[in-house]
Amino acid sequence: MLFSPTVSAAAGAVVAVVGVLTLRRQRKALAWVKRMRGSDDDAQDCEDAAAHLRNLFEMLCDRAHRPCRARDFEPLHGLRHLLADAAQGAEGVRPELDGVVARLDRCLDTVLRRCRPPGRPAAPRGGASAGRAGRPDQP
Repeated sequence: MLFSPTVSAAAGAVVAVVGVLTLRRQRKALAWVKRMRGSDDDAQDCEDAAAHLRNLFEMLCDRAHRPCRARDFEPLHGLRHLLADAAQGAEGVRPELDGVVARLDRCLDTVLRRCRPPGRPAAPRGGASAGRAGRPDQP
């Protein structure tokens, strides 16, 4: 025999210890990857919200420096819905984004009320199909 049983047992014990340590290290690394993936997803949600806020700021600044009609504010309705969706995904800044959406709703209501000619009723908020619901004779 080339090796004694003591050397074989020691080598087996070393391999077992190295295997256990490797397994523990892999578990820690996997947990770290999961945490980083979660924070990356949160960061992406915040970046989306920041991009929508930047677009909103640019649109409002553009409309503040020139006279506008009600149709000039239509893109803001779409941006309002994007902000509301971004608020649902970004839990960390959700209350602030909900506040921005509420203020944008008030702003749009105020501006559209001013743009509407006197005596004309407010348009329904359901979109183009809701406006046609009462008039079936039009395409």
